[in-house]
Amino acid sequence: MTDTEPSDGMSVQVDRLSVYAVVTVEGSIDFGTHERLGERLTEALALTEVALIMDMAAVSFCDSAGLRVFVRAIRETRMRGMSLVVTGLHGRVANVFAMTGLQQEMFVQPDVDSAVSWLETGQSRLAFKPEDTG
Repeated sequence: MTDTEPSDGMSVQVDRLSVYAVVTVEGSIDFGTHERLGERLTEALALTEVALIMDMAAVSFCDSAGLRVFVRAIRETRMRGMSLVVTGLHGRVANVFAMTGLQQEMFVQPDVDSAVSWLETGQSRLAFKPEDTG
């Protein structure tokens, strides 16, 4: 399920991978796009009872409105007893997540394959350190 609206600078794709829901986001998460991302996350949560993986590798910007979407996602996955794994954090976006403490509230993996491996075995495929995000 792809939701692409190039005029607002963000696209969101929701897929199912095994028992996991994967949300791939591209572009900017901001005041103009955060509500649509929240709606797509709600759809993704209906696809899994295990874990939500958010691929942020193609996200170039996230403002406070976008961060609120992640706070709600953290709260919702915890209430459901699910894991929230964020992948691909880099650059400014990784710095914002680190500075606000959000990165400590979710599981972070370098990519979707590593997230799946970690969810299934408890071990990451790649050696990953928080400083690798910048």
